[in-house]
Amino acid sequence: MDIGVHTHETIKQVDLHFDVPSEEGFTKLQANSTEQMFAEKLLSLLRHGVVSKRPKDVFDLYYLSDKVSIRKLKPYVRELIYENKRCRANNNADVIRMLGIVFAARPFLRLLNNTKANWLQIEPSEAIAGIWRLVKRC
Repeated sequence: MDIGVHTHETIKQVDLHFDVPSEEGFTKLQANSTEQMFAEKLLSLLRHGVVSKRPKDVFDLYYLSDKVSIRKLKPYVRELIYENKRCRANNNADVIRMLGIVFAARPFLRLLNNTKANWLQIEPSEAIAGIWRLVKRC
């Protein structure tokens, strides 16, 4: 579980309900949607680029890539990445170009190949290909 502060007023959170003893019969938590998680992890990868020390994000992105709706993802990418003054990607062509640099960098690929963060136990090339398939459709 990752607990954080939600600062984007235009992004709606998902309500999760848990059956736990309480006066109301349930406890409600708000969570990020799969699409928001994907966009935030993509933003991190783009901002840190080849010096990223978060290889787990690549495997997380791959895992999430089959669970997101392109239609729902596009507004998150627009708000969190394209409209972000701290990110140099202003459109999908920029995202593709920047990811191409990251995924071609030997030090980054070595990190992916030698990491314990590969919780999916797949080849890093498979994770990268899955991310490409989704990002190219955005």
